[in-house]
Amino acid sequence: SEWPFKIIHCDCGDEFRASEILVHQSDACKLRIVECPFKSIGCIKEVKARDLEHHVTEDMASHLLLAVSQ
Repeated sequence: SEWPFKIIHCDCGDEFRASEILVHQSDACKLRIVECPFKSIGCIKEVKARDLEHHVTEDMASHLLLAVSQ
């Protein structure tokens, strides 16, 4: 069967073999929703993976306040 080798085009712009779709969706897709790395200190925001760096930078003051209130 050709299915596992078929090339898939994701909305995020990546291309990969069909057999890799689950790994792409869970670990690589820039459009997947991820939790803030500061969740453990109280940040509840979830953003697209491509926007995570922007969130961490933009909410730095909020993250610092969460850290010092621990």
